[in-house]
Amino acid sequence: MASQLIAQLVIVVLFIFITIIFSIKKMDIGAYSLLIAFIACIFTWFWESKVNNNPLEEIEFFGLINYRVILYLIFVEIVIFALREQRIFQWSSLQVIRLTKGNPRLFFYFMSIVSTILSGFMDDVSLAIIIMPLVIRTCRVLEIEAKPFIIGISFSIILGNLLSPFATGTNIIIASAFNLNIAWFLTYFITIFVIMEIGVLVLIDLLMVKKQSPPTERQRIILLEIMNPDLLISEKPKFIRYLIYFVIMILGLIFSPAAYFVVLILSVFLCLVERTRHSLSDYFDDVDWKLMLFLLSIYLMIGCMELNGTISMISNFIQHVTSNNVYLSILIILGVSSIISSFISKSLMAITFSSVLLLIFGDNPMGLEQNLQIMALIIGVALGGNFIPPAATQFLKTLEIAEQNYVKGFTFRYFSKFTSIFSGASMILGLGYLSLIFLLF
Repeated sequence: MASQLIAQLVIVVLFIFITIIFSIKKMDIGAYSLLIAFIACIFTWFWESKVNNNPLEEIEFFGLINYRVILYLIFVEIVIFALREQRIFQWSSLQVIRLTKGNPRLFFYFMSIVSTILSGFMDDVSLAIIIMPLVIRTCRVLEIEAKPFIIGISFSIILGNLLSPFATGTNIIIASAFNLNIAWFLTYFITIFVIMEIGVLVLIDLLMVKKQSPPTERQRIILLEIMNPDLLISEKPKFIRYLIYFVIMILGLIFSPAAYFVVLILSVFLCLVERTRHSLSDYFDDVDWKLMLFLLSIYLMIGCMELNGTISMISNFIQHVTSNNVYLSILIILGVSSIISSFISKSLMAITFSSVLLLIFGDNPMGLEQNLQIMALIIGVALGGNFIPPAATQFLKTLEIAEQNYVKGFTFRYFSKFTSIFSGASMILGLGYLSLIFLLF
């Protein structure tokens, strides 16, 4: 027992090293985390085989890696890159801007809602890169303050993560672990999503957007002349085809049981049949390999912790503390996942808690109690885990874009105030929502 505790302690220390490395942005996160993960695997193999006389095979380590998650993240990035080359998302945003005819409040609501919907099917950072410059430019033409629009759209993008299992990497990790589909997300989250989206937008509108002076007719005319979506289209037939591909991808993700296979086929098709300006290998150069290697490392680390009994120990501890009280476990999952996700890593939290919950659930059929605990994890990681801007890469990118476009007063300190309020409110509303379901059903 003492020797096993030593083995578990070594892996936990290595696990902590990975979290520290992840927080140091200047380090090569992928290389160092993978090195530590391989050290953990070698140590676990040696300890189990030589000390505990329990020989382990390679498959027992690598078989625990969820390759579907990593493949999906790689190939969906490639598809998004190809679609961005044809300016599909910029064109959609400009159509919304023209539809509002320069009305600031209408523009605020329309752009926020469109951002929410798009965030359910594409990476938050890519969405911020596409939409934020257009929003800032529109505000500049209308001579209105951009800060409330940036804040509202940023939070709408985060809230859109409740709409589908493909919204973020953490959603994909959790959904893959528990076999969740888009119908599950809409069934369990649509109510709280609507409440929070309306609440956030109305509050920002009444406190910030409504108070701004309306633009003149001349400013609106200039906006409509500048923001012409047709100027983005260089080859109309090709643009229409790519628009169709985007719709096909969304439908494929909704109805196909193998999301990674949909984006894999589509990415290869775009490169070989459409013959995009870049080859498939060129697109691979743009993939966020640091994230992929980090995820691979975390899966290997969690695998080691499962093999040496650490995950089992954690699950037993949670069950002991909660005394199988589902409501208390919901509270712990929501609180812990929110706090740790805000300061360490969302992906790490998603993989770790998924493994623990899978062990706690065992062979029991998925019922309301299990679904509530999964919901607590998703709310904690996606919404509650954003107390500071660095917790979400999208927030950091938004700050960078605002700085590059000289948005007055939109500083790290200013944005942090709103992200902390948003995260705190999300935790309270999330807990209230889960409590209500628990009491009623």
